[in-house]
Amino acid sequence: MRQFLIVAACAAAISGCGRSPAEQLAYDHAEAQYQINRENSARYRQSVEDAANEEVKPRDASPRPRS
Repeated sequence: MRQFLIVAACAAAISGCGRSPAEQLAYDHAEAQYQINRENSARYRQSVEDAANEEVKPRDASPRPRS
């Protein structure tokens, strides 16, 4: 009897690990959003890094037109 309960408990644990369709949809959406956020974050960090490495070019001073 004890072995049967152990086998039944293992079978229930294994078969009960699946996601419902709604849970799977939410999981897939969260995974896709995570990838989008990761790519956006990498692009933002790169743009900040590029801006920090860019030299500031001085503007040429031109005389003001007289009116």
